Amino acid sequence: MADDGCEEKPFPFLSLPVELRNKIYRVYLDDDDDDLYGLYELRKPRPALLHVNKQLRAETLPIYFGGGPWCLSIAGIDDHPEDWGAFIKMKEGFTTGPTGQPGASSLSYITRLQVTYDYYHGCPVGFQMDNNGSFDDYDEDYADLQCSHDLDWTDMGAVQDALAATVTKAGEAMEIGDIGKQSAELGQLLWFFGKECPRAAKHTRIIF
Repeated sequence: MADDGCEEKPFPFLSLPVELRNKIYRVYLDDDDDDLYGLYELRKPRPALLHVNKQLRAETLPIYFGGGPWCLSIAGIDDHPEDWGAFIKMKEGFTTGPTGQPGASSLSYITRLQVTYDYYHGCPVGFQMDNNGSFDDYDEDYADLQCSHDLDWTDMGAVQDALAATVTKAGEAMEIGDIGKQSAELGQLLWFFGKECPRAAKHTRIIF
């Protein structure tokens, strides 16, 4: 049966006030099924909403990545090189873009982050970054990263030095003597996320 000639028009969502759109985005992006102990896995598939068009992507990225805290767990490179390779692939996916400059990727919206590196059979080490330094949602033994507030996160050598200073100061009290065996990989992770997540890197601590 033919219709009466009336066409159903799309709802003018982008005409809504931005405050209302943001509330709708937050409801849509609040996926409790992906919440594991309050941490959100960084490698999970991105919501379809982020791929609708440029405007929706620009409006939803800060809300999506600004939540969290986000987490990433990586197995040791010696026993599981494929896991480290998956991290490199993810890293390249985030950082390839028109600018390619540090802090220019989607990761720059992250404000809370936990990264763990299982360097030897269930003995993970890692770090936490939190823009306000509260670390309320974390429950780990830790040592504050020994560095100045103006640490240049784009300088891998400076980041490695800060990590080494932290391990040296903590010493046996942290019971992380073996961290030196994989400090290069942990330092690379710390350097990468520090430069790509400037909001989160304001407060950083090493966990063990």
